[in-house]
Amino acid sequence: VKHKNHTDIDELPASLEESVIVFILIRCIRLINGDGHKHCTMMVNVSRFNSVQSAVSGKIHQYLTKVSDEIRLRSRSILGEKSSEILQQMHNIFEREFVDKSRGEKTPDWSSMKLILLKAVSTIKVQIVNMKGGGIEYDKHKETGLHVIAVGGLALSRGLTLEGLCVSYIPRNPSAYDTLMQMGRWF
Repeated sequence: VKHKNHTDIDELPASLEESVIVFILIRCIRLINGDGHKHCTMMVNVSRFNSVQSAVSGKIHQYLTKVSDEIRLRSRSILGEKSSEILQQMHNIFEREFVDKSRGEKTPDWSSMKLILLKAVSTIKVQIVNMKGGGIEYDKHKETGLHVIAVGGLALSRGLTLEGLCVSYIPRNPSAYDTLMQMGRWF
């Protein structure tokens, strides 16, 4: 939570990796439901420093590539899925977050999700949104929708509209409840 400008980012926290997987699963569900052409955004607001935002953006891009490669190589076979830590994690998160256990329904089911994973992940882009990186140009993607993980800091807190916001990742010091309450307007 506390860090300085130019802090080295060795790896992403497990919670951020899980949030990226949730975003991919949401993209799958939207594709299956016929909403794949609509804008879909994940917000990552981890630092006010541009250097840290850039490093986190790069790590998210690397992780997204790793997930995409794993899906491409292993999602089409049962044996491949069982040997893939990432696909097992995706399945577990899907079961935990998207299955209504009270009714026992899986809508859609995991086999349908697996078929669309590659299509869902292949359209996701990582973009820095700050004074240097600029804004998100939703207008240029009206037909296909823009599917973006927006990484930023203060620019994300200043009245920017994130269309189709599905996942927000905002680590905050618990004592900063006023900041968190103020940022609650995103929801």
